[in-house]
Parts: sequence; structure tokens; C-alpha cells
Amino acid sequence: CERTIGEWEIAMAGLLAKTDLYKEYIRKSYNSTFNGSFFDEIDHRRILFCAKMISMTNACYFYRQQPNSIMHSTSIKSYDILSANKILQEFIEKEFYNNTNIIKKSLNNFLENIYRAQQRFYLCEREYTSDEKEIITQKIKDSYNHLKKTLLRPQGWRNRILFSSFTVFKMYTWNIVQLLKFKTQLKK
Repeated sequence: CERTIGEWEIAMAGLLAKTDLYKEYIRKSYNSTFNGSFFDEIDHRRILFCAKMISMTNACYFYRQQPNSIMHSTSIKSYDILSANKILQEFIEKEFYNNTNIIKKSLNNFLENIYRAQQRFYLCEREYTSDEKEIITQKIKDSYNHLKKTLLRPQGWRNRILFSSFTVFKMYTWNIVQLLKFKTQLKK
């Protein structure tokens, strides 16, 4: 499970697990009520956590780009990653309570996902309805407020800015997006 925190060092595509692992997963009450997109971000890690041993093959995984995937769209579902990350963060804090390095790695990943979600929101803002904008903004704000900033101790000027307040976080992200748009205009 540790090797899936932050970046996935081991691939879980096509997870094959013994029935006993699924039973253990359910027995430990990991069966969450989260049923949005990205549920695999939670379930695969929890199943791995129940395993005493993991075997891997030397198989190659070729990701197939799907043009209609939520990863390539402005769908509100793409923000479900924030809800999945909150659940995952709580799981990691519970199961790895004595390993601050893993908790910090997970928190940094969570912060990056919040930051990317805010960037994506600013880049695609015109494509959302006013109701969707409200929902997305609330999801991002809830996720930001859920971060345990005291555990992370921001290092570097960027993280100090991101941690100062949600308003400053949004302003910083908006400025970065404007800079990216400007650079794109210059290239044309």
C-alpha cells in the first residue's frame, strides 16, 4: 500500500486478488459508501493493505487514451478525485498513524490534487453552469480545509503561500493560470 501513495509505483490495472483479501477488506469495514469516479483510488489501496504478500508479473500496461474520458473533459465528475482523496487520507492517517513520512507524502499528494483541481476549474470555468461552479468551488474549499496543514509544515515559498488561507490559495492559482494562458498566447 505504501508504494501507491503519491505516485503509483506499482500498477493495479487488472487487480487479481484472492477472495480472502476481499473478505478481509469487508471485515475491516473498509467498504465505503463512496461510489463516485475514482473509487479504485481507495479500494485498490485498501485491498493491498490487507495483503500479507504481493506477487507481481513483468507484464506491460499500455494506457489507452479515451477522448471521452472524464480525465479529458470538463465534467464535474473529474472533481470526485477530491472526495476520494479525503477518504484515502483518513485511511492513511488511521493505518499509518506512526509513520509521519507516509502521512506527509500522502498530504503533499492531496495538496497537489487540490491545486490541480483549482487550476482546471479556472481553465474551464466558462464551460460550467453556475450551479456546477458552486459545487466545484465547495468541493475544492472542503478539501483545502480538510488538509492537516500542521502535519505538513510548508517548505518553500510556494507551499507557504498555498497554506496561508483559502483566499490566497485561490488568488495564487488564478495568477498561475493567467501566466500559463499568457505563455500559450505568446507561443502562437
